[in-house]
Amino acid sequence: MFKLAKSFLYMTVCLLCFVATASQAREAISITDTTIVIKDNGIWHRVNNPPARYDNWTPSLVNTAQKKGAIIDKSGTYITKISLRSSQKQNKFVVLNSNYVDQGFAYWEPVGGSPQLIAEFSQTNDKDMPHLMHAQSFPLVLKDQEEGSLWVLISARKFATPVNLTFFSQPAFYQYLFAINSITLSCIAIMFTLAFIALLIAVKTKQVLSFWCAGYLGSHALSWVFTSGLANDLFSYASVNMTYGALYIFPIINAFAAFFTTRLFECKIQNPRLHRLLISMALVLAVATLMLPFVPFDIAYQFAHILAAIWSPLSIYIGIIMWSKKDFRAKYYLTGNVVYGLAVIYILAAHTGHFDGLLYPEMVVLVAIVIDCLCILLSLAEWLLIRQNTYKKVLYEARVDALTKVGNRFALSEKLNLLGKDYLVVYIDLDGIKSINDNMGHASGDQLLKEVSLLMKQRIRHLGEVFRHGGDEFVWVINKTSSSNTNLNTELTTIIGEIENSIQESWPTVGISYGIVNGQEGQNHNSVLEKADRLMYEHKVAKKSPIQTPRA
Repeated sequence: MFKLAKSFLYMTVCLLCFVATASQAREAISITDTTIVIKDNGIWHRVNNPPARYDNWTPSLVNTAQKKGAIIDKSGTYITKISLRSSQKQNKFVVLNSNYVDQGFAYWEPVGGSPQLIAEFSQTNDKDMPHLMHAQSFPLVLKDQEEGSLWVLISARKFATPVNLTFFSQPAFYQYLFAINSITLSCIAIMFTLAFIALLIAVKTKQVLSFWCAGYLGSHALSWVFTSGLANDLFSYASVNMTYGALYIFPIINAFAAFFTTRLFECKIQNPRLHRLLISMALVLAVATLMLPFVPFDIAYQFAHILAAIWSPLSIYIGIIMWSKKDFRAKYYLTGNVVYGLAVIYILAAHTGHFDGLLYPEMVVLVAIVIDCLCILLSLAEWLLIRQNTYKKVLYEARVDALTKVGNRFALSEKLNLLGKDYLVVYIDLDGIKSINDNMGHASGDQLLKEVSLLMKQRIRHLGEVFRHGGDEFVWVINKTSSSNTNLNTELTTIIGEIENSIQESWPTVGISYGIVNGQEGQNHNSVLEKADRLMYEHKVAKKSPIQTPRA
């Protein structure tokens, strides 16, 4: 009974194929060691109302009208017949450049014989077939001087590309498989790695922009896990064709891109209208991501392509606008989107079937997306660098006196809090600066302060730091361990005298009053400063007295 059913199936397929190609006479193609490509140009015929069981087909199911053009953007079940002859024994591999294949069958019908099922292939049923990404493949063994017909039947919810048939020799096929799979896996691995780096940056910096970047990179990588067929290879037990999953991920990729773009260029402040547009777009796409699995497939398919047609030129336009404003964050952003946009144009041109010279469109897009992801991560790094420089500038300005470029009171307090007791404080006040301000102007007084602070920094660089405490008062913080001089007070007094002499060469009326206190002489840093201030004041008074008192 089984043999009878099997024979009936073969006879049915044979009749089906004969009717399907009755109007199309084709010469047999000579199979050699070279690679042969049969273009999708009228070779496929639609099967109307295919039954649930393929052994129940009848010739009436096939549309016998001659088909013109490729089956790109079509859906359903299609069949083709390719007449072949071989002058020697051949081990060939047939590649169908379509990754959206729900069901696929290949039959070989030798001349004068019955059709034999030689391969069953699809995204969900390719356990015995070579795992070639972005396409389907099956082996074809031809005997010496054999001639016959290859029947191929495929079914998909959407054929996104023209479905060409390529006949490879066994060595050429495995080289092709290695190249395609290696490039694909490498690109996916690179995208996941970049996403992981962005995620680590997000955790480290707590910056929302890093999270949007990680989402964009990671969702791109995940979409290619589906598009390439890798998902079904990894989860071979799945009964669902996960290749279509990329269509449902695409909106969230663009949502991440919109969030990233408005944050990268600080559109909320710099360009509120663009910010509102991008945020609205991102929210709509986020909602669409949740809704697409529940809408008809054709709607999801068209939505993804319309979205690509909108976002790619929009992102390039934003990059150009930001670059024209000398926003250097745009250099990587624009580069990545231009490369990606050109790749999209390339694959669209290749899929039309009118440009035979455009090879490997999926690989071109995949490599372009890797470049785009790298550029996006670099734009994040540029943004973080700008933020870091801004932070350093603010931090510097908060701790440095704007006039004299020495530390201010805040920096002095930080410095003292880092020290224990083993330090000296020198409290300095300039004498005579008021008369300079009154007689020569405040600009002259400011110039004096800058010259004095520069002299101080130069002379005590090997001993400690200079801080401006306010007005014409300065504080030196001297680390005792920075000097081998056992009599550090004497050394500091000498330095002060030398500075005073240098100043008086240009400013004869200016002098220096000072007080030196050891850090161990006070209960805390404030008490040390207060004592040094008091000693400085005593020194100032003593200089005005006719009788000079020795310094403590």
